[in-house]
Amino acid sequence: MTKDTQSVAPIAHAGTLERERLSGRDVRLFNLKYSPNLGDGLLSIALEKALAEHGFHDRSTYSVDLAARTSFAPGSPSRSFLLKSIDGMPSGVRQSLLKIPLAAMTRLRWKPHYETALSDARAAIIGGGNLFADMDLNFPTKLSVAIGLAAERRLPIAIYGVGVSGDWSRSGLRMVRQALAQADLRYVSVRDVASKNQFDTLFAETVGRSAEVVRDPGLLISRYVSPVEPAQQGRPIGLCVTSPIAVRYHSTMETTDSELADWYAELCRQLRRGDRPIVTFTNGSPEDELFLDRISDSLEASSAVYVRRRVRTPVELALLVSEFAVLVAHRMHALIAGCSFGVPIVALRWDRKVDSFMDSIGAADRILPAVPGTAEMTASMVEESLAAPPPNGTATEQIIKEAFEGVGRLAAALTAT
Repeated sequence: MTKDTQSVAPIAHAGTLERERLSGRDVRLFNLKYSPNLGDGLLSIALEKALAEHGFHDRSTYSVDLAARTSFAPGSPSRSFLLKSIDGMPSGVRQSLLKIPLAAMTRLRWKPHYETALSDARAAIIGGGNLFADMDLNFPTKLSVAIGLAAERRLPIAIYGVGVSGDWSRSGLRMVRQALAQADLRYVSVRDVASKNQFDTLFAETVGRSAEVVRDPGLLISRYVSPVEPAQQGRPIGLCVTSPIAVRYHSTMETTDSELADWYAELCRQLRRGDRPIVTFTNGSPEDELFLDRISDSLEASSAVYVRRRVRTPVELALLVSEFAVLVAHRMHALIAGCSFGVPIVALRWDRKVDSFMDSIGAADRILPAVPGTAEMTASMVEESLAAPPPNGTATEQIIKEAFEGVGRLAAALTAT
């Protein structure tokens, strides 16, 4: 199969009359395709392409962004200011403050967007991404509306390859359970064992089934995007920078702006003895871009050869990651892209989903916290990767094969009579 960055030719598969009825017609994927965090778009594109290969034509099976975005665009700096303003507030206080804005967005933007998308749909898929999470009722609100509208239209629904977090509020659980109880749910899968345990505990009784574990669809990105050939001077080290605000908001880790800035600078100093270029970038989230703006001069001063790169689309993110000799990152879908392209990855601990992913690919020993005292250990892990033989391509191929087969089970579930 020829890969490119625009399209993929569907592969013919035998199927039932029901499959032919749905195939190529009006299936909607609810996810975060157009999020400023381009990792969400990366997995959405990969899932769309894989469904096309399984007979769901890519012109009529497409993603509906849960935030009602319709194109890739940089995130607003206001998100960073919002996160900073609520950083450290108790969750109950944050929920009270955000209740009115969530209700307004539901009425004015999200619900009308979902209704338009579902007007001619034959089925709906929720996934992938860390959608089953309760961060201040954001996803519970969106999921309950999208699932509820699909249920009203008696559409078959599948949940695919999602992450499921703990620490749900009573309100969030009630909203999603009520929507799921009305749904014609054909299939449920999650992306790791920890998510399965959470889903089965929180929702299995409501939906009458437990979740299956599948590979994250983002692992398929190398199937559809050809990697960049190495430059003459060799491949650089990739450093994906994440804001301390994001680290604190999405995890229990405590870090300050100055601590994390110093850690990134120290890592660059530790790596400069190899004289290999260090390329810094973010997944696109505005809070990450603003943080990298502030610390870029310090990182350049600490590096032998320093390059700052900006990516604007998920394909650009995938292509950039494919260039690296080694990648160091907090952000999970940067790591997932690295895994897909066979790039050695070193994960930085924060959100538990990263631990779950690294464990799922047999790399639980390649994750460290970005806290004072660990930059040298991280640099040593990078240098070991540079000196090691190339990664086992067979193991990577098997992971990608399993990810593709998982999408096949999703397609079969939706088209079963």
